[in-house]
Amino acid sequence: MRGTHLGPIFGVAPTGRPVEFREMHVARVRDGRCIEHWGVSETSKVWVQIGKTAPAPHPDQAAAR
Repeated sequence: MRGTHLGPIFGVAPTGRPVEFREMHVARVRDGRCIEHWGVSETSKVWVQIGKTAPAPHPDQAAAR
Protein backbone atom coordinates (compact mmCIF):
# COMPACT_ATOMS: atom_id res chain seq x y z
CA MET A 1 0.00 0.00 0.00
CA ARG A 2 1.14 3.52 -0.72
CA GLY A 3 -0.27 6.81 0.41
CA THR A 4 0.32 10.09 2.13
CA HIS A 5 0.05 10.61 5.88
CA LEU A 6 -2.87 13.07 5.86
CA GLY A 7 -4.66 12.15 9.09
CA PRO A 8 -3.70 11.29 12.66
CA ILE A 9 -2.40 7.78 13.23
CA PHE A 10 -0.63 6.19 16.22
CA GLY A 11 -1.07 9.52 18.02
CA VAL A 12 0.95 11.38 15.37
CA ALA A 13 -0.57 14.42 13.69
CA PRO A 14 -0.52 14.43 9.86
CA THR A 15 2.98 14.93 8.46
CA GLY A 16 2.24 14.94 4.73
CA ARG A 17 4.99 12.34 4.32
CA PRO A 18 4.65 9.49 1.85
CA VAL A 19 4.17 6.08 3.45
CA GLU A 20 4.41 2.59 2.04
CA PHE A 21 3.97 -0.87 3.55
CA ARG A 22 3.12 -4.36 2.43
CA GLU A 23 0.24 -6.61 3.39
CA MET A 24 -0.61 -10.20 2.68
CA HIS A 25 -4.09 -11.68 2.91
CA VAL A 26 -5.14 -15.28 2.58
CA ALA A 27 -8.77 -16.25 2.34
CA ARG A 28 -10.37 -19.68 2.39
CA VAL A 29 -13.44 -19.80 0.19
CA ARG A 30 -16.12 -22.45 0.22
CA ASP A 31 -19.16 -22.41 -2.04
CA GLY A 32 -18.29 -18.89 -3.19
CA ARG A 33 -18.15 -17.48 0.35
CA CYS A 34 -15.14 -16.47 2.41
CA ILE A 35 -15.18 -18.69 5.50
CA GLU A 36 -11.74 -17.81 6.91
CA HIS A 37 -9.33 -14.92 6.52
CA TRP A 38 -5.76 -14.37 7.66
CA GLY A 39 -3.81 -11.19 7.17
CA VAL A 40 -0.51 -9.65 8.14
CA SER A 41 0.74 -6.09 7.64
CA GLU A 42 4.11 -4.51 8.20
CA THR A 43 2.50 -1.41 9.68
CA SER A 44 5.44 -0.95 12.05
CA LYS A 45 7.26 0.33 8.96
CA VAL A 46 4.76 3.22 8.90
CA TRP A 47 5.92 4.33 12.37
CA VAL A 48 9.41 4.93 11.04
CA GLN A 49 8.17 6.70 7.91
CA ILE A 50 6.10 9.22 9.90
CA GLY A 51 8.83 9.81 12.48
CA LYS A 52 7.24 8.00 15.42
CA THR A 53 9.76 6.26 17.60
CA ALA A 54 9.23 3.61 20.21
CA PRO A 55 9.57 4.90 23.76
CA ALA A 56 12.88 4.20 25.46
CA PRO A 57 12.69 1.23 27.84
CA HIS A 58 12.23 2.02 31.51
CA PRO A 59 15.59 1.76 33.34
CA ASP A 60 14.30 -1.20 35.41
CA GLN A 61 13.34 -3.07 32.22
CA ALA A 62 16.68 -2.32 30.56
CA ALA A 63 18.55 -3.71 33.59
CA ALA A 64 16.48 -6.91 33.46
CA ARG A 65 17.81 -7.73 30.01
